Amino acid sequence: MAELRQTPRITASPSMADEEENRIRAPEYLSTGKCSEKTDVFGYGVELLELITGQRAFDLARLTHDDDAMLLDWVKGQRLETLVDAEMQGQYVEHEVEKLIQIALLCTQDSPKKRPKMAEV
Repeated sequence: MAELRQTPRITASPSMADEEENRIRAPEYLSTGKCSEKTDVFGYGVELLELITGQRAFDLARLTHDDDAMLLDWVKGQRLETLVDAEMQGQYVEHEVEKLIQIALLCTQDSPKKRPKMAEV
């Protein structure tokens, strides 16, 4: 019979897991703990920005360059060429990326009432 080996299980510490879980949550979720369609829309917008930029929603490394640690804050002051992930090497359709950024910013507005419904996105 074959011998079964137990492989070590890698898990994040509870604080790391909490940080990862909260990093894409809407502000109202963090204060109330309640999920809604609007909190999901917010998370979608953050994920979209992460895909476009190739950066994490929260990154302390940005602080070393005098930038904002929060991706949402950093995005607002950047030009399109700076925003798009360098790995794309310019291989994207500019007006399509601009539209995606607009959608992401609409989805991540502070007020849930101002965010679109997911069906509108």
